Amino acid sequence: APKKSFYTFLAQESGMDELAVIKQFHDFCYELRKELAEKKEVVLAGWGKMWKGEDTGLQFEQLADLSDMLPVYQLSPEQAATVFANGEYHSSEENIEENVAQDYWWFYALLLLICGIGALIYYYV
Repeated sequence: APKKSFYTFLAQESGMDELAVIKQFHDFCYELRKELAEKKEVVLAGWGKMWKGEDTGLQFEQLADLSDMLPVYQLSPEQAATVFANGEYHSSEENIEENVAQDYWWFYALLLLICGIGALIYYYV
């Protein structure tokens, strides 16, 4: 069962009473299970379809790319100039260089592990 914080979040976002949200959520889950049992496939409008596979359990196929559901946000030239001037924007090349530098931590960890194993072998053999 979901935690109380999930229901609190739903109540805040929908503007409904928390008990009404809990009831509505449980009713939705009940109807979803009922439709899956009867029809073996449920279409969730705007999201995708869900079906119950014989060996695989529940499966979901999205109908549209989820990024299509996000609002388009465009900066005016003035806003863009402000963002670039304040240094809040980081180019993708800078981010790539930071990520490359951060991705080599495992190399040093592996090197230390090999040295440690070598020291144990030297000590006990």
